[in-house]
Amino acid sequence: MKAILIAAIFAVGASGMGHPRGLGARSVEARRIEQFLCAYLPSDGTGQPVRYYAAMVSLHGPNSRDAIVYLVGGGYCGSGGCTTLILAEHGEHFRLVSRIMLTRPPIRVLTTRTMGWSDLAVFVAGGGNYRPYTARLQFNWQKYPGSAWSAGASPLRHAAPGETVISPEVYRLARPLAR
Repeated sequence: MKAILIAAIFAVGASGMGHPRGLGARSVEARRIEQFLCAYLPSDGTGQPVRYYAAMVSLHGPNSRDAIVYLVGGGYCGSGGCTTLILAEHGEHFRLVSRIMLTRPPIRVLTTRTMGWSDLAVFVAGGGNYRPYTARLQFNWQKYPGSAWSAGASPLRHAAPGETVISPEVYRLARPLAR
């Protein structure tokens, strides 16, 4: 099973796989994202530290300032993957657009759009799924699907052009959330 998962990650990630687009710890965006996460994420009681990786993107227009945040550990991961947050800049702060459960990297911003927002592609594996695949997540006027396994997510049948913004290296690159 492990060999199949590794082979699938390379096969899926080969198109558009690039360097991760993480933020420097001292950037203004990184500090604002960290402030958002500290206020938004409750202490989960597991005692496990929450780590995260954030990438700045433009999801709903050329001038939009959005963030894709991948949470690692601290009760935000399970056998089907981890939680991804989609944040949009709102004045001097970020607001939550979507919380997507059961995602795995690579996470890609596709060139296709739905309801004015870029489609996303995430890897789906584990959690009892024996046939890993890439799912397309489309915006529905309010948010992206709540899970990579839900009805709002559909398997990609063919390679789709886009940019990898969170690579499988995220588990090594994620930094602890300072509370």
